[in-house]
Amino acid sequence: MSYRKQISYLELQENGQRIRSAGYARLESLGKEEILTVQLNEQESVSGNEIPLYLQRESGEQQLCEIMTNRGRAFCKKRIPYEKEWGKIIGIRIPLERNCVIAGKFGGTGDTKKKSVPKSENAMKSEEPKQIEKKAEVTAEAAIPMETGKRQAQTAKESVAAVEHTLHMKDTKWEQLSSIYPHIHPFRDAREFLSVGPEDFVVLRERCYQMTHNSFLLHGYYNYRHLLLMRQENSGEVKYYIGVPGNFYEREKQVAGMFGFESFEGAREPAWDGDFGYYLISVEL
Repeated sequence: MSYRKQISYLELQENGQRIRSAGYARLESLGKEEILTVQLNEQESVSGNEIPLYLQRESGEQQLCEIMTNRGRAFCKKRIPYEKEWGKIIGIRIPLERNCVIAGKFGGTGDTKKKSVPKSENAMKSEEPKQIEKKAEVTAEAAIPMETGKRQAQTAKESVAAVEHTLHMKDTKWEQLSSIYPHIHPFRDAREFLSVGPEDFVVLRERCYQMTHNSFLLHGYYNYRHLLLMRQENSGEVKYYIGVPGNFYEREKQVAGMFGFESFEGAREPAWDGDFGYYLISVEL
């Protein structure tokens, strides 16, 4: 059975202009049905009201349901039977008062019949000499015809050395992860992250497995249904972090620190009270 997951970060708009972030939507496709999860945050202007949720499809717009808001927050999870004649779902729209709307588009993350897990470091290291040897043979055959001279042979040797250097310089495991997991841009800027869940922690070093029992991490995951895997390079040193979604408050930051979380990544620095972002904890691949 094919599986497809798409995540859209919703934004509040007024007259077509972005005002602020509003939550997220996740669309999971499971063959004959789709599951839509929507969570709204910090929407005090609609608190206590029922607001309509529309699906935006290739063929037009279709009202799915009405969402009840409570203290500016709302949560909705609906199973949607697959209807070929309607076309695929490309976004959602929630109209509000005073020319305001909450909207988001799905970008697509590709179909996966079976999620593959990157190879272990030992396996990749054992394969590298074979890859280098194979590429060396190809390079040598191309560069050294039957009547080759010393200069051509030297060129071939230099090409092989360049290939070997490139293979060793690649951050291979991160590149594998980047080809498997969805890429998301939660802050609408150049920063790019991977969307993961606790079940994906098998790609981390063994000592990081225990984080699947971290109460703060699980609380954030079950509220927002995703986590971030982040790569950060500073002065030539590469570090990796797991990010737990949430809103920034000093008291929340203190609680996060008790569970091992080191910092907060948001749309601005320093973060303001109520800003959406991610509490970060360092990990090893």
